[in-house]
Amino acid sequence: MSEDRAKKVLIIEDKPDHMRSHRFLLGDVVIEDLSLDFRNILIESIRHLKINGATTKCHNESDLITHICDYAKGFLPDLIILDQIMPVEGIRIYPRLRDGYRGHILFVTVESGRREVREIVKGDDKASILLKPFSDNILEKRVRNILESR
Repeated sequence: MSEDRAKKVLIIEDKPDHMRSHRFLLGDVVIEDLSLDFRNILIESIRHLKINGATTKCHNESDLITHICDYAKGFLPDLIILDQIMPVEGIRIYPRLRDGYRGHILFVTVESGRREVREIVKGDDKASILLKPFSDNILEKRVRNILESR
């Protein structure tokens, strides 16, 4: 990754602990976190979107997806790591996220979700799948390969 411009990665994940380990692995890459906080969903029916510590209230799933996609388009990452297994599934975010985005999307999913994700990304050469569980080394190698190819 010897370009003048630093590579940028956006991680969309509902478990902040996972993001911390990703950030550690990719120390020379600019990383933004979209942490989806679903703690009060049943009581308030409000989702909280945290972007680098700042919280935005989203009143429904469509509102949440709009905020995520707007943020991603403003940040212009080279790679988006999108967790499939969240209360708002990654495949529900993907179509709107993909619209107008020229970077790569790496879906993180479990074996049972592989077929569904594969159907969604079929024919998209800028999307791929990483199955859980995976080692930190596998994630780092995969991310670096994607970023070096851009």
